[in-house]
Amino acid sequence: MEWPQKSSSDGNTGAAVKKTNELLLVTGSQGFFYLFGKGNRLEKTIQAHQGAVISGSWNPTGSEILTSGEDGFLRIWSRAGMLRLILAQHHMTIYCSCWGPGGKQILYALDKTLIVRTTSSGSKPTEWKAHDGLILCIAWSCTSNLIVSGGEDCRYRVWNPDGRCIFTSQSLDYPVIALAWAPSGELFSVGGTNMIRLCDRFGWTHSVENPKFGSVYSLEWSLDGTQFAGATSEGHVFIANVILKTCVWKNVEATLIAQNVLNVSEFKANTRDRLEFQERVIHISMNYGYLIVVLPTQIYIYNVTHIPTHVVCDLKEANGIYMTLQSKRNFILCGHNGIASRSYDGRQLTQIKWPGMQSEMLNVRTTSLAEDMIALIDQSEKKLIRVFDTYNGRLLHEERSSSDIIQVALAQNDMSGPTERQMAYIDKSLDLFLTLVKRQGKSEMPKRLGTTTMSILWHVEAPMLATIQETKVRIYYYPQILYVDSTLLEHTVEEIGRASCRERV
Repeated sequence: MEWPQKSSSDGNTGAAVKKTNELLLVTGSQGFFYLFGKGNRLEKTIQAHQGAVISGSWNPTGSEILTSGEDGFLRIWSRAGMLRLILAQHHMTIYCSCWGPGGKQILYALDKTLIVRTTSSGSKPTEWKAHDGLILCIAWSCTSNLIVSGGEDCRYRVWNPDGRCIFTSQSLDYPVIALAWAPSGELFSVGGTNMIRLCDRFGWTHSVENPKFGSVYSLEWSLDGTQFAGATSEGHVFIANVILKTCVWKNVEATLIAQNVLNVSEFKANTRDRLEFQERVIHISMNYGYLIVVLPTQIYIYNVTHIPTHVVCDLKEANGIYMTLQSKRNFILCGHNGIASRSYDGRQLTQIKWPGMQSEMLNVRTTSLAEDMIALIDQSEKKLIRVFDTYNGRLLHEERSSSDIIQVALAQNDMSGPTERQMAYIDKSLDLFLTLVKRQGKSEMPKRLGTTTMSILWHVEAPMLATIQETKVRIYYYPQILYVDSTLLEHTVEEIGRASCRERV
Protein backbone atom coordinates (compact mmCIF):
# COMPACT_ATOMS: atom_id res chain seq x y z
CA MET A 1 0.00 0.00 0.00
CA GLU A 2 1.57 3.33 -1.06
CA TRP A 3 0.69 6.91 -1.95
CA PRO A 4 2.71 8.73 -4.65
CA GLN A 5 5.60 10.78 -3.27
CA LYS A 6 5.33 14.54 -3.11
CA SER A 7 7.95 15.79 -5.53
CA SER A 8 9.24 19.02 -7.08
CA SER A 9 10.75 17.25 -10.10
CA ASP A 10 8.12 18.56 -12.49
CA GLY A 11 9.87 21.90 -12.43
CA ASN A 12 7.14 23.71 -10.49
CA THR A 13 9.05 23.88 -7.23
CA GLY A 14 6.54 26.10 -5.52
CA ALA A 15 3.55 23.82 -5.84
CA ALA A 16 2.91 20.54 -4.10
CA VAL A 17 1.22 17.57 -5.72
CA LYS A 18 -2.52 18.10 -5.65
CA LYS A 19 -4.28 15.69 -3.32
CA THR A 20 -7.13 15.21 -5.78
CA ASN A 21 -4.74 13.70 -8.34
CA GLU A 22 -3.20 11.17 -5.96
CA LEU A 23 -4.01 7.48 -6.29
CA LEU A 24 -3.50 4.93 -3.52
CA LEU A 25 -1.71 1.80 -4.76
CA VAL A 26 -2.74 -1.47 -3.08
CA THR A 27 -1.28 -4.87 -4.06
CA GLY A 28 -3.14 -8.16 -3.52
CA SER A 29 -2.53 -11.86 -3.01
CA GLN A 30 -4.52 -12.88 -6.13
CA GLY A 31 -2.14 -11.25 -8.63
CA PHE A 32 -3.99 -7.90 -8.89
CA PHE A 33 -3.09 -4.38 -7.87
CA TYR A 34 -5.72 -1.73 -7.21
CA LEU A 35 -5.78 2.06 -7.57
CA PHE A 36 -8.07 4.00 -5.23
CA GLY A 37 -8.96 7.65 -5.79
CA LYS A 38 -10.71 10.38 -3.86
CA GLY A 39 -13.37 9.17 -1.41
CA ASN A 40 -11.90 5.61 -1.40
CA ARG A 41 -13.37 5.04 -4.86
CA LEU A 42 -11.81 2.10 -6.75
CA GLU A 43 -10.45 3.55 -10.00
CA LYS A 44 -8.54 0.61 -11.52
CA THR A 45 -8.10 -3.15 -11.02
CA ILE A 46 -5.10 -4.55 -12.90
CA GLN A 47 -4.06 -8.20 -13.36
CA ALA A 48 -0.31 -7.89 -12.84
CA HIS A 49 1.18 -11.29 -11.87
CA GLN A 50 0.47 -14.98 -11.50
CA GLY A 51 0.30 -15.43 -7.75
CA ALA A 52 0.65 -12.71 -5.15
CA VAL A 53 1.90 -9.22 -5.98
CA ILE A 54 4.44 -8.99 -3.16
CA SER A 55 5.83 -5.52 -3.82
CA GLY A 56 4.42 -2.39 -5.45
CA SER A 57 5.68 1.21 -5.45
CA TRP A 58 5.29 4.56 -7.26
CA ASN A 59 8.26 6.20 -8.92
CA PRO A 60 9.43 9.58 -7.50
CA THR A 61 7.26 11.59 -9.94
CA GLY A 62 4.14 9.47 -9.43
CA SER A 63 3.90 8.62 -13.14
CA GLU A 64 4.86 4.92 -13.08
CA ILE A 65 4.33 1.85 -10.89
CA LEU A 66 6.84 -0.92 -10.17
CA THR A 67 5.55 -4.38 -9.21
CA SER A 68 7.16 -7.74 -8.42
CA GLY A 69 5.61 -11.03 -7.43
CA GLU A 70 5.65 -14.75 -6.82
CA ASP A 71 5.98 -15.49 -10.56
CA GLY A 72 9.49 -13.93 -10.66
CA PHE A 73 8.52 -11.03 -12.96
CA LEU A 74 9.52 -7.40 -12.44
CA ARG A 75 7.18 -5.06 -14.32
CA ILE A 76 6.72 -1.31 -14.83
CA TRP A 77 3.22 0.11 -15.40
CA SER A 78 1.87 3.51 -16.39
CA ARG A 79 -0.24 5.57 -14.00
CA ALA A 80 -3.31 4.40 -15.94
CA GLY A 81 -2.38 0.73 -15.42
CA MET A 82 -0.92 -0.01 -18.87
CA LEU A 83 2.08 -2.35 -19.02
CA ARG A 84 5.17 -0.42 -20.17
CA LEU A 85 8.09 -2.74 -19.56
CA ILE A 86 8.99 -6.22 -18.33
CA LEU A 87 12.27 -5.43 -16.66
CA ALA A 88 13.27 -8.92 -15.48
CA GLN A 89 12.04 -12.51 -15.39
CA HIS A 90 13.37 -15.14 -12.98
CA HIS A 91 12.47 -18.64 -11.83
CA MET A 92 12.11 -17.66 -8.20
CA THR A 93 10.04 -15.17 -6.21
CA ILE A 94 11.10 -11.51 -6.06
CA TYR A 95 10.26 -10.56 -2.48
CA CYS A 96 11.16 -6.87 -2.59
CA SER A 97 11.86 -4.13 -5.12
CA CYS A 98 12.08 -0.33 -5.12
CA TRP A 99 12.90 2.69 -7.29
CA GLY A 100 16.26 4.41 -7.22
CA PRO A 101 16.86 8.18 -7.03
CA GLY A 102 15.23 10.01 -9.93
CA GLY A 103 13.33 6.91 -11.06
CA LYS A 104 16.03 5.90 -13.54
CA GLN A 105 17.18 2.78 -11.70
CA ILE A 106 15.48 -0.20 -10.06
CA LEU A 107 16.74 -2.20 -7.08
CA TYR A 108 15.40 -5.67 -6.30
CA ALA A 109 16.40 -8.73 -4.31
CA LEU A 110 16.69 -12.27 -5.67
CA ASP A 111 17.36 -14.83 -2.93
CA LYS A 112 20.66 -13.61 -1.35
CA THR A 113 21.56 -11.20 -4.17
CA LEU A 114 20.86 -7.52 -4.75
CA ILE A 115 20.45 -6.36 -8.36
CA VAL A 116 20.44 -2.80 -9.72
CA ARG A 117 19.01 -2.25 -13.21
CA THR A 118 18.41 0.87 -15.23
CA THR A 119 14.99 1.42 -16.79
CA SER A 120 16.63 1.81 -20.22
CA SER A 121 17.17 -1.35 -22.23
CA GLY A 122 20.57 -2.71 -23.17
CA SER A 123 22.49 -1.76 -20.02
CA LYS A 124 24.19 -4.43 -17.92
CA PRO A 125 22.81 -4.81 -14.37
CA THR A 126 24.98 -4.51 -11.26
CA GLU A 127 24.58 -7.38 -8.82
CA TRP A 128 26.31 -8.70 -5.72
CA LYS A 129 25.77 -11.19 -2.91
CA ALA A 130 24.44 -9.14 -0.02
CA HIS A 131 23.36 -11.60 2.70
CA ASP A 132 23.84 -15.17 3.87
CA GLY A 133 20.08 -15.74 3.93
CA LEU A 134 17.01 -14.74 1.94
CA ILE A 135 16.73 -10.94 1.54
CA LEU A 136 13.35 -9.81 2.90
CA CYS A 137 13.44 -6.01 2.65
CA ILE A 138 15.32 -3.18 0.92
CA ALA A 139 15.22 0.62 0.80
CA TRP A 140 17.06 3.16 -1.36
CA SER A 141 17.36 6.79 -0.21
CA CYS A 142 16.91 9.35 -2.98
CA THR A 143 18.70 11.93 -0.82
CA SER A 144 21.82 10.14 0.44
CA ASN A 145 21.84 7.64 -2.50
CA LEU A 146 22.52 4.79 -0.05
CA ILE A 147 20.91 1.35 0.03
CA VAL A 148 19.95 -0.61 3.13
CA SER A 149 18.96 -4.28 3.06
CA GLY A 150 17.81 -6.84 5.63
CA GLY A 151 17.20 -10.57 5.59
CA GLU A 152 16.82 -13.94 7.23
CA ASP A 153 20.45 -13.91 8.34
CA CYS A 154 19.23 -11.47 11.06
CA ARG A 155 21.44 -8.61 9.81
CA TYR A 156 20.97 -5.32 8.04
CA ARG A 157 23.61 -3.82 5.77
CA VAL A 158 24.24 -0.39 4.24
CA TRP A 159 25.59 -0.21 0.66
CA ASN A 160 26.49 2.31 -1.97
CA PRO A 161 24.84 1.78 -5.41
CA ASP A 162 27.99 0.05 -6.74
CA GLY A 163 27.74 -2.73 -4.14
CA ARG A 164 30.42 -1.56 -1.70
CA CYS A 165 29.43 -2.46 1.84
CA ILE A 166 29.52 0.51 4.23
CA PHE A 167 28.13 -1.17 7.35
CA THR A 168 27.12 -4.63 8.56
CA SER A 169 25.12 -4.99 11.76
CA GLN A 170 25.71 -7.61 14.40
CA SER A 171 23.47 -10.66 14.23
CA LEU A 172 20.09 -9.79 15.77
CA ASP A 173 17.69 -12.16 17.52
CA TYR A 174 15.24 -12.38 14.63
CA PRO A 175 15.19 -11.68 10.85
CA VAL A 176 15.00 -8.09 9.65
CA ILE A 177 11.56 -7.66 8.05
CA ALA A 178 11.07 -3.93 7.40
CA LEU A 179 13.27 -0.95 6.51
CA ALA A 180 12.57 2.70 5.67
CA TRP A 181 14.71 5.81 5.04
CA ALA A 182 13.87 9.22 6.48
CA PRO A 183 13.34 11.89 3.79
CA SER A 184 16.62 13.59 4.76
CA GLY A 185 18.61 10.41 4.10
CA GLU A 186 20.39 10.86 7.45
CA LEU A 187 18.36 8.25 9.38
CA PHE A 188 16.62 4.96 8.70
CA SER A 189 14.36 2.70 10.77
CA VAL A 190 14.62 -1.09 11.13
CA GLY A 191 11.79 -3.45 12.06
CA GLY A 192 11.79 -7.06 13.24
CA THR A 193 10.00 -9.30 15.71
CA ASN A 194 9.22 -7.19 18.80
CA MET A 195 11.98 -4.75 17.75
CA ILE A 196 12.37 -1.32 16.17
CA ARG A 197 15.69 0.50 15.70
CA LEU A 198 16.67 4.01 14.70
CA CYS A 199 20.00 4.20 12.85
CA ASP A 200 22.03 6.89 11.10
CA ARG A 201 23.04 6.60 7.47
CA PHE A 202 26.34 4.95 8.42
CA GLY A 203 24.42 2.12 10.14
CA TRP A 204 25.11 2.98 13.78
CA THR A 205 22.17 2.40 16.11
CA HIS A 206 20.94 5.43 18.08
CA SER A 207 17.91 3.85 19.73
CA VAL A 208 16.40 0.37 20.24
CA GLU A 209 12.88 -0.37 21.48
CA ASN A 210 11.38 -3.81 22.16
CA PRO A 211 7.59 -3.42 22.27
CA LYS A 212 5.61 -6.66 22.53
CA PHE A 213 3.41 -6.37 19.47
CA GLY A 214 4.78 -9.04 17.12
CA SER A 215 6.66 -8.65 13.86
CA VAL A 216 6.90 -5.21 12.24
CA TYR A 217 5.77 -5.77 8.65
CA SER A 218 5.96 -2.23 7.31
CA LEU A 219 7.52 1.15 8.17
CA GLU A 220 6.87 4.61 6.69
CA TRP A 221 8.29 8.06 7.55
CA SER A 222 6.41 11.34 7.63
CA LEU A 223 7.35 13.94 5.03
CA ASP A 224 9.06 16.16 7.61
CA GLY A 225 11.14 13.27 9.04
CA THR A 226 10.08 13.83 12.66
CA GLN A 227 8.22 10.53 13.09
CA PHE A 228 7.54 7.19 11.44
CA ALA A 229 4.65 4.74 11.56
CA GLY A 230 4.63 0.95 11.54
CA ALA A 231 2.20 -1.93 11.10
CA THR A 232 2.62 -5.26 12.93
CA SER A 233 1.57 -8.88 12.58
CA GLU A 234 -0.83 -8.59 15.53
CA GLY A 235 -2.84 -5.81 13.89
CA HIS A 236 -1.23 -2.90 15.75
CA VAL A 237 -0.32 0.43 14.17
CA PHE A 238 2.23 2.55 16.05
CA ILE A 239 3.82 5.98 15.63
CA ALA A 240 7.38 6.67 16.84
CA ASN A 241 8.69 10.22 17.35
CA VAL A 242 12.35 11.13 16.87
CA ILE A 243 13.74 13.18 19.77
CA LEU A 244 17.12 13.95 21.39
CA LYS A 245 18.43 15.62 18.24
CA THR A 246 21.47 17.68 19.20
CA CYS A 247 23.47 20.45 17.55
CA VAL A 248 26.57 22.16 18.96
CA TRP A 249 28.30 25.45 18.22
CA LYS A 250 31.40 26.32 20.28
CA ASN A 251 30.28 26.14 23.95
CA VAL A 252 26.52 26.10 23.22
CA GLU A 253 24.44 22.92 22.84
CA ALA A 254 20.80 22.61 21.77
CA THR A 255 18.93 19.34 22.44
CA LEU A 256 15.38 18.40 21.45
CA ILE A 257 14.05 16.65 24.59
CA ALA A 258 10.44 16.34 23.40
CA GLN A 259 8.49 16.94 20.21
CA ASN A 260 8.06 20.62 21.00
CA VAL A 261 10.63 21.28 23.76
CA LEU A 262 14.22 22.39 23.17
CA ASN A 263 16.94 22.81 25.82
CA VAL A 264 19.74 25.29 25.05
CA SER A 265 22.79 25.00 27.34
CA GLU A 266 25.74 27.39 27.54
CA PHE A 267 28.57 25.58 29.32
CA LYS A 268 30.94 28.49 29.95
CA ALA A 269 28.35 30.57 31.83
CA ASN A 270 26.57 27.41 33.05
CA THR A 271 23.13 28.59 31.88
CA ARG A 272 20.20 26.67 30.45
CA ASP A 273 17.14 27.92 28.56
CA ARG A 274 14.03 25.84 27.98
CA LEU A 275 12.17 26.68 24.76
CA GLU A 276 8.62 25.41 24.30
CA PHE A 277 6.68 25.67 21.04
CA GLN A 278 3.03 25.25 20.06
CA GLU A 279 3.93 22.87 17.22
CA ARG A 280 6.40 20.02 16.91
CA VAL A 281 9.97 20.87 15.94
CA ILE A 282 10.86 19.64 12.45
CA HIS A 283 14.49 20.68 12.23
CA ILE A 284 17.17 22.50 14.23
CA SER A 285 20.48 24.00 13.12
CA MET A 286 23.09 26.08 14.93
CA ASN A 287 26.15 27.81 13.50
CA TYR A 288 27.81 31.24 13.32
CA GLY A 289 26.09 32.29 16.56
CA TYR A 290 22.51 31.65 15.41
CA LEU A 291 20.03 28.89 16.26
CA ILE A 292 17.40 28.06 13.62
CA VAL A 293 14.28 26.18 14.77
CA VAL A 294 11.90 25.06 12.01
CA LEU A 295 8.25 24.25 12.80
CA PRO A 296 5.58 23.14 10.28
CA THR A 297 4.33 26.72 9.77
CA GLN A 298 6.96 28.98 11.39
CA ILE A 299 10.71 29.57 11.76
CA TYR A 300 12.28 30.80 15.01
CA ILE A 301 15.70 32.50 14.74
CA TYR A 302 17.70 32.96 17.96
CA ASN A 303 20.96 34.75 18.67
CA VAL A 304 22.71 32.27 21.00
CA THR A 305 24.26 35.11 23.03
CA HIS A 306 20.77 36.34 23.96
CA ILE A 307 18.18 33.56 23.71
CA PRO A 308 15.16 35.56 25.01
CA THR A 309 15.34 37.81 21.93
CA HIS A 310 14.28 36.03 18.76
CA VAL A 311 12.72 36.51 15.34
CA VAL A 312 9.63 34.61 14.17
CA CYS A 313 8.63 34.35 10.52
CA ASP A 314 5.85 32.37 8.85
CA LEU A 315 6.24 29.63 6.27
CA LYS A 316 3.80 29.80 3.40
CA GLU A 317 3.20 26.04 3.49
CA ALA A 318 4.39 22.95 5.30
CA ASN A 319 6.79 21.84 2.58
CA GLY A 320 8.76 19.13 4.40
CA ILE A 321 11.96 21.02 5.21
CA TYR A 322 14.68 18.44 5.83
CA MET A 323 17.92 20.45 5.69
CA THR A 324 19.19 23.83 6.87
CA LEU A 325 22.59 25.25 5.91
CA GLN A 326 24.04 28.40 7.47
CA SER A 327 26.67 30.97 6.55
CA LYS A 328 27.87 34.09 8.34
CA ARG A 329 25.10 36.36 7.06
CA ASN A 330 22.29 34.10 5.86
CA PHE A 331 20.90 30.56 5.71
CA ILE A 332 18.94 28.35 3.32
CA LEU A 333 16.01 26.01 3.90
CA CYS A 334 15.86 22.93 1.66
CA GLY A 335 12.48 21.23 1.33
CA HIS A 336 10.50 19.14 -1.07
CA ASN A 337 9.14 22.29 -2.73
CA GLY A 338 12.45 24.04 -3.32
CA ILE A 339 15.26 26.05 -1.72
CA ALA A 340 14.74 29.42 -0.03
CA SER A 341 17.47 31.81 1.16
CA ARG A 342 16.81 34.00 4.23
CA SER A 343 18.72 36.54 6.28
CA TYR A 344 18.98 36.21 10.07
CA ASP A 345 16.34 38.93 10.50
CA GLY A 346 13.85 36.50 8.92
CA ARG A 347 13.55 38.24 5.55
CA GLN A 348 13.40 35.93 2.53
CA LEU A 349 16.12 36.87 0.06
CA THR A 350 15.41 34.63 -2.90
CA GLN A 351 14.21 31.21 -4.02
CA ILE A 352 16.45 28.93 -6.07
CA LYS A 353 14.82 26.96 -8.87
CA TRP A 354 15.26 25.85 -12.46
CA PRO A 355 13.24 23.61 -14.84
CA GLY A 356 13.49 19.95 -13.84
CA MET A 357 14.95 20.71 -10.41
CA GLN A 358 14.79 17.79 -7.96
CA SER A 359 15.27 19.48 -4.60
CA GLU A 360 14.15 16.39 -2.67
CA MET A 361 17.37 14.63 -3.77
CA LEU A 362 19.76 17.26 -2.40
CA ASN A 363 21.83 16.68 0.75
CA VAL A 364 24.79 18.17 2.62
CA ARG A 365 27.26 16.67 0.10
CA THR A 366 25.47 17.97 -2.99
CA THR A 367 24.66 21.44 -1.57
CA SER A 368 27.07 24.09 -0.31
CA LEU A 369 26.43 27.59 1.03
CA ALA A 370 28.72 30.61 1.38
CA GLU A 371 27.50 34.05 2.37
CA ASP A 372 27.23 35.22 -1.25
CA MET A 373 26.90 31.96 -3.24
CA ILE A 374 24.99 28.68 -3.28
CA ALA A 375 26.44 25.69 -5.15
CA LEU A 376 24.20 22.77 -6.12
CA ILE A 377 24.89 19.55 -8.00
CA ASP A 378 22.13 19.14 -10.59
CA GLN A 379 20.49 15.82 -9.68
CA SER A 380 19.10 15.31 -13.18
CA GLU A 381 22.56 15.90 -14.72
CA LYS A 382 25.16 15.03 -12.09
CA LYS A 383 28.10 16.25 -14.16
CA LEU A 384 26.87 19.82 -13.66
CA ILE A 385 27.27 22.22 -10.70
CA ARG A 386 25.08 25.31 -10.68
CA VAL A 387 26.25 28.33 -8.64
CA PHE A 388 23.67 30.99 -7.69
CA ASP A 389 23.80 34.38 -6.00
CA THR A 390 22.49 34.04 -2.43
CA TYR A 391 20.76 37.43 -2.46
CA ASN A 392 18.97 37.58 -5.81
CA GLY A 393 19.02 33.99 -7.14
CA ARG A 394 20.98 34.94 -10.28
CA LEU A 395 22.91 32.11 -11.93
CA LEU A 396 26.60 33.01 -11.57
CA HIS A 397 28.37 29.97 -12.98
CA GLU A 398 27.91 26.46 -14.36
CA GLU A 399 30.76 24.02 -13.78
CA ARG A 400 30.67 20.91 -15.97
CA SER A 401 32.78 17.81 -15.27
CA SER A 402 33.63 14.85 -17.49
CA SER A 403 32.13 12.45 -14.90
CA ASP A 404 29.44 12.55 -12.23
CA ILE A 405 30.12 14.81 -9.24
CA ILE A 406 29.43 13.42 -5.75
CA GLN A 407 30.38 16.33 -3.45
CA VAL A 408 30.80 20.09 -3.73
CA ALA A 409 32.08 22.62 -1.16
CA LEU A 410 32.42 26.42 -1.30
CA ALA A 411 35.15 28.15 0.72
CA GLN A 412 33.65 29.89 3.76
CA ASN A 413 36.01 32.88 3.80
CA ASP A 414 36.32 35.74 1.30
CA MET A 415 40.12 36.06 1.37
CA SER A 416 40.27 35.40 -2.36
CA GLY A 417 38.61 38.78 -2.79
CA PRO A 418 35.03 40.05 -3.00
CA THR A 419 34.68 39.07 -6.67
CA GLU A 420 35.63 35.38 -6.50
CA ARG A 421 35.41 32.34 -4.23
CA GLN A 422 37.17 28.98 -4.17
CA MET A 423 35.09 25.89 -4.87
CA ALA A 424 36.23 22.27 -4.49
CA TYR A 425 34.43 19.18 -5.75
CA ILE A 426 34.90 15.40 -5.96
CA ASP A 427 33.88 13.38 -9.00
CA LYS A 428 32.82 9.73 -9.22
CA SER A 429 36.44 8.66 -9.79
CA LEU A 430 37.26 10.25 -6.38
CA ASP A 431 39.44 12.93 -8.01
CA LEU A 432 39.46 16.29 -6.18
CA PHE A 433 39.27 19.49 -8.23
CA LEU A 434 39.60 23.17 -7.34
CA THR A 435 38.22 26.13 -9.25
CA LEU A 436 37.71 29.86 -8.69
CA VAL A 437 34.13 31.03 -9.19
CA LYS A 438 33.94 34.69 -10.19
CA ARG A 439 30.92 36.92 -9.69
CA GLN A 440 31.78 38.84 -12.85
CA GLY A 441 33.47 37.49 -15.96
CA LYS A 442 34.64 33.99 -16.80
CA SER A 443 35.61 31.66 -13.95
CA GLU A 444 38.95 29.87 -13.83
CA MET A 445 39.36 26.39 -15.36
CA PRO A 446 39.33 23.65 -12.68
CA LYS A 447 42.61 22.05 -11.65
CA ARG A 448 43.07 18.63 -10.05
CA LEU A 449 44.10 18.94 -6.42
CA GLY A 450 44.18 15.28 -5.32
CA THR A 451 43.07 11.68 -5.92
CA THR A 452 41.17 8.94 -4.00
CA THR A 453 39.35 11.64 -2.01
CA MET A 454 36.40 10.50 0.08
CA SER A 455 35.31 13.75 1.74
CA ILE A 456 36.19 17.47 1.88
CA LEU A 457 35.61 20.32 4.36
CA TRP A 458 36.64 23.99 4.30
CA HIS A 459 37.80 25.82 7.42
CA VAL A 460 35.17 28.33 8.57
CA GLU A 461 37.61 31.25 8.96
CA ALA A 462 40.70 30.51 6.86
CA PRO A 463 41.19 29.37 3.21
CA MET A 464 42.25 25.87 4.30
CA LEU A 465 40.78 22.61 2.97
CA ALA A 466 40.72 19.32 4.90
CA THR A 467 40.24 16.07 2.99
CA ILE A 468 40.09 12.34 3.67
CA GLN A 469 42.24 10.55 1.11
CA GLU A 470 42.52 6.77 1.46
CA THR A 471 43.36 6.24 5.17
CA LYS A 472 44.82 9.71 5.82
CA VAL A 473 43.61 13.20 6.61
CA ARG A 474 45.25 15.60 4.16
CA ILE A 475 45.14 19.34 4.88
CA TYR A 476 45.78 21.94 2.16
CA TYR A 477 46.79 25.14 3.92
CA TYR A 478 46.76 27.22 0.74
CA PRO A 479 45.07 25.28 -2.12
CA GLN A 480 44.84 28.41 -4.28
CA ILE A 481 48.60 28.13 -4.81
CA LEU A 482 47.62 25.90 -7.76
CA TYR A 483 46.79 29.09 -9.69
CA VAL A 484 50.07 30.77 -8.70
CA ASP A 485 52.72 28.03 -8.89
CA SER A 486 51.58 24.40 -8.76
CA THR A 487 55.11 23.20 -7.86
CA LEU A 488 54.70 24.82 -4.44
CA LEU A 489 51.54 22.84 -3.59
CA GLU A 490 53.30 20.00 -1.74
CA HIS A 491 55.01 22.54 0.52
CA THR A 492 51.59 23.71 1.76
CA VAL A 493 50.19 20.24 2.59
CA GLU A 494 50.16 18.24 5.82
CA GLU A 495 49.23 14.56 6.06
CA ILE A 496 47.92 12.94 9.24
CA GLY A 497 47.79 9.13 9.35
CA ARG A 498 45.91 6.88 11.75
CA ALA A 499 48.85 6.61 14.14
CA SER A 500 49.23 10.39 14.26
CA CYS A 501 45.51 10.82 14.96
CA ARG A 502 45.72 8.42 17.92
CA GLU A 503 48.73 10.27 19.32
CA ARG A 504 46.95 13.65 19.08
CA VAL A 505 43.84 12.27 20.79
